[in-house]
Amino acid sequence: MTKQDSESRDARPGPDHSASRQLIGTAFELLGGMAHASAKAFEAAKVQISEQNSNFIEGMLKGNARFLEEMSHTMNSMVGRLRSRRPHDSTEGSGSEPQ
Repeated sequence: MTKQDSESRDARPGPDHSASRQLIGTAFELLGGMAHASAKAFEAAKVQISEQNSNFIEGMLKGNARFLEEMSHTMNSMVGRLRSRRPHDSTEGSGSEPQ
């Protein structure tokens, strides 16, 4: 085998390349979801603290709750996307997995 044959074989996308792209895409989706959740959390905290009866602790609680709510949406989206890309086994689909 020549060096050129080896290089062209290595340049072709294979199963590992596809898995790497999926992992990178998933990491970016998670980071984007975290950024979105953080922004929503700060908005919720700001609203609570900016009101007439401002309460810093209540603002932090509302902000944390909003962050976790938004992250749950991100995680559900990621899990759904990963499940749809995963090869289906014959043992899956029995309906025993929680939705």
